[in-house]
Amino acid sequence: MVTQYRKLIYQMVHLTDTATLDSNVTFGNVYGAAQGGYGSFNPPTAINVNITGNLKVDETLTGNYTFDDVDGDKEGQSTYKWYVNSGANGEYVELSGETSDTLLLTKALVGYSVKFEVKPVSENAPVNGAPVKSDAVGPITETVYTQKIKTGTTTNTNGSDVNIGDDFGNLVLVAQNARTLTYKVLLT
Repeated sequence: MVTQYRKLIYQMVHLTDTATLDSNVTFGNVYGAAQGGYGSFNPPTAINVNITGNLKVDETLTGNYTFDDVDGDKEGQSTYKWYVNSGANGEYVELSGETSDTLLLTKALVGYSVKFEVKPVSENAPVNGAPVKSDAVGPITETVYTQKIKTGTTTNTNGSDVNIGDDFGNLVLVAQNARTLTYKVLLT
């Protein structure tokens, strides 16, 4: 195929002896002509690469980007990676197995920052663009659950069951055949 390009370039160069070439002729145009078309061929790019989501354990982050191809090619199977700050000299290392545009935050990531990377891929040649990383987000923090303790005493004169609920109408304790009940219930 390279021989075809060289041959076409050779023929075009020799045209200059007898004809005037368009000043817009480029190698990309020659490549396009050799492929049966005319035009430039540029790799796709990813722009506006960023991460959204809550930086807490058990939350999911989403890597976002805009696919751009100046040739108008549609997006193919772009690839994704996530990186975590290793703590050593601020370097980021790839999170093994994390190849989707989302990342579930685990306790192992607490205290670290993360980056998202996308390698844009188009449906037409050249298909592979340069990988682009987001800015770092973080640090990841623990999810803090608020807990309430409900205490009290209830008296039941007829000996039937006593139901104790939380402040949201949920049943948390049933004491059967209770006359007097002192309770302390941890609500999560």
